[in-house]
Parts: sequence; structure tokens; C-alpha cells
Amino acid sequence: EEASNDPDLKAISFAAIDATSEKELAKQFGVSRFPTIKFYEDGETYKYSGQRTVESLKEMALKMLEPVVKDFSIETYKKSHDRYTVSFLYIINDEDLDKKTHVE
Repeated sequence: EEASNDPDLKAISFAAIDATSEKELAKQFGVSRFPTIKFYEDGETYKYSGQRTVESLKEMALKMLEPVVKDFSIETYKKSHDRYTVSFLYIINDEDLDKKTHVE
């Protein structure tokens, strides 16, 4: 409930269900253990397995809001590399970028 009132997370909708009384709904969403926390984005389901703290939930939610692909400097790469288990880095030079962004 505290996370749902956080202004940084206003782009996220939060919902809670009592799976002991809503058994069909719990079954529909694959909930078999309690508590279960899941994130849904564009039809994909991500089961949350981190700590059950507001700070940890907020960190995960903010990660979900970040763009998948972004331009970044060596400083932001270092931050990203420390934060994520897997990183993909695609490096191109300005000439390659010009070829990809200009239609002839």
C-alpha cells in the first residue's frame, strides 16, 4: 500500500487480492504460495522474488519503467553494469549511426 502512494511510481497501477477468498482469481494468475508478487507489462508476467520491503519493490518497479534501449555514457554504463546481472552493449560509430538514421 505504501508503494502505491509513492509519487515516483504514479505510472504503475497496484492491485492486491486475497487469494484465500478469491481462489479462482488466484488460480487464473498462477498464485499458489503466499505472499506472491508479480509485475505485468505488455502481456508479460514477471514474478518478483526480491526482498519484501518498500524500497526493494520500488527499485524493481522503477527498473520496469526504464527504457530497454538507451544511449549512455561510460558513467551510466558503470551504474547499469553494477545494477543488472546481464547487460547488452551495442557500440557503433557516428558514421554507422548516420547510415541507420538517414533515409536516402
